[in-house]
Amino acid sequence: MSYMVYKSLHLGSLFLLFFSLGGLWLFHSVDRENRAFKKQLLILHGISWFLVIFAGFGLIARLNVAFPWPLWIYVKLFIGIFLGFAPLLFRKTGKKSGRKRATQGMFVFLICLSIFAVFSVYRKF
Repeated sequence: MSYMVYKSLHLGSLFLLFFSLGGLWLFHSVDRENRAFKKQLLILHGISWFLVIFAGFGLIARLNVAFPWPLWIYVKLFIGIFLGFAPLLFRKTGKKSGRKRATQGMFVFLICLSIFAVFSVYRKF
């Protein structure tokens, strides 16, 4: 596949990933008991997370980066893995009504990590 296909797939699946994370944040912050909706959000999160990782490695292959990868690739990979495990953190912080603020803080932290991941692409270190 071409570079533009990988980049479009990467950005589109990132949009779906954050859509699912926003839905899970909303689900855990209002303490709803709609299990089917939560299951659909988790499926969307898993598929989009897989596509983000798949397209990211495709982009690395298209850029012809040799294996001693630069640091920015490791940073993005760590952030990607962290975003994959974010629903677990939402579940742990959103159980009780007193922890709604922690869930909101977790969502802001994920947004800041994503901004840092974008920054790491343009400011390669």
